[in-house]
Amino acid sequence: MKYMNRMLLLFAVPLLLNCSGNEPIKAPADDEETPNYSKRLKSISYQTPDVPFSYDGLILNYNQEGKIQRADSFMWDYEISYPSDAVIEFVVVDDRLSNVKYNELKRFFIKDNKITHHTVNGTYLYANNTTSGVYDSVTYNYQNDRLIKIESFDKNKTLKRYATYTYANNNISEVKRSYINYKKVTETTTLTFTYDNTPRIQWSNSNYYAPLAGFIGFRDYPIIQDKLGKLNQNNITGITYQYDHPVLSPSFSSIQLTYVRNKDTNLLEEVKLKGHIKTDDKNSDYYPTKAFDKCAVVIEYEKYIK
Repeated sequence: MKYMNRMLLLFAVPLLLNCSGNEPIKAPADDEETPNYSKRLKSISYQTPDVPFSYDGLILNYNQEGKIQRADSFMWDYEISYPSDAVIEFVVVDDRLSNVKYNELKRFFIKDNKITHHTVNGTYLYANNTTSGVYDSVTYNYQNDRLIKIESFDKNKTLKRYATYTYANNNISEVKRSYINYKKVTETTTLTFTYDNTPRIQWSNSNYYAPLAGFIGFRDYPIIQDKLGKLNQNNITGITYQYDHPVLSPSFSSIQLTYVRNKDTNLLEEVKLKGHIKTDDKNSDYYPTKAFDKCAVVIEYEKYIK
């Protein structure tokens, strides 16, 4: 009897293996082409639980040619088109504003594969049928194929704000962001950057702490990042902020950055941020200087056939 049980068991094992799925898995035929999949940027979101402000996220969609054709965020959705090799257009196609409708056309102009300037023409239409306009003309200046200055002008060609970029060891080491206020007084914030010694991780510069932030929008960067001259060679590890004007609302004082890669794909999936936020001493009752360590930038990708 024991011998028969053993025989039945040996006979049952192959049956169980063959019946574990609906059909046996077939190896691809020699002439079957296996799709060549890759990953591309799909979304960027911001986790800001311990700072007194938030940042809009971004979701991207691509056309048949693999170019980004739509960028959706919490406030506005943009369609992106490429009328020629020399122009990229952004058009607002939807917004989530209350009692107001916003229309905008933004154009980036390209020469020698670098952005030379961009324009913004926008209109707010309010519920009472009144309107207000938005206009911006921004120029980009390069030296030795590196971006060294950005200037923003109003419709009267009056300079409103500008930024200068200083380099060391093939990285942006200092940024001075200047704003000309209504009293015609220039207020400048100076950012100083430190770096690691490893090659720059793709998309590590696409966020609000990046050197070009403040002039190049977070939804613009993924589309134009390869048209801004030579980019940083390494990864930012720290940022310090100095203000030559009153800090009336909570603002960054310092940020330290840590990069997290996916263990399977090696793609950047998270940037962890910690540091300090400050206001001036006279406003410390409103918001005293505080540390933060729970902020993060989360980056997601989608699979596509190359």
